[in-house]
Amino acid sequence: MIYIIINTLTTIFLYLYSSYKYTPLSRLFIGGMCIFLIALLPAFQYGVGTDYFSYQNIYNNANVLDTFYQNKEYLFYAYVKFFQFLGGGFKTFVIYTSLLQ
Repeated sequence: MIYIIINTLTTIFLYLYSSYKYTPLSRLFIGGMCIFLIALLPAFQYGVGTDYFSYQNIYNNANVLDTFYQNKEYLFYAYVKFFQFLGGGFKTFVIYTSLLQ
């Protein structure tokens, strides 16, 4: 249900963005709301996919993460470490990873 509501709101904002003549600031606000609503969708994913809980285990356990470094998967290791350094939780990691895809 939340997906339908967000998609409906995004469609309304996109219609407003393309149909009406607003000031540049209001067009920026409406466009920003569209981007925000689309970016909000991955925040509602919990347990989606077969490996969601595996990635949660990797993110939360340093010993499991170190095996990726030992297996020469440096980019994934650095990516996870970056989000851990920022202090965001696993949900933040999932949101940004979903946005990259």
